[in-house]
Amino acid sequence: MSAECHIASLLIQCRPTALEALAATIGAEPGVEVPITDPTGTLIAMLESPDQGTIADLAHRFTGLAGVLSCNLVFHGIDGEAGQPDPTALAGNGKAEGVDDERA
Repeated sequence: MSAECHIASLLIQCRPTALEALAATIGAEPGVEVPITDPTGTLIAMLESPDQGTIADLAHRFTGLAGVLSCNLVFHGIDGEAGQPDPTALAGNGKAEGVDDERA
């Protein structure tokens, strides 16, 4: 089984005068990219993490940065197969564990 990879995006509203500095600070975090900024004080942060706790911690930390007005989670998805049956692990009956095959 492969590990989970949590992908999230945050919509961050900030004071326009703080936009460049915030984009640099936020984008310098490991696993964080700032692909979109708008001069009116909006930026999008894309996060990649092995767990959802890290995403929550980063969002909370970004909210407390000087110049940030709001930080909202827009998307959170989990990529990977953690918790899914391993199709290569065969049960004693020759079928993969957790796979229900009704074909006869």
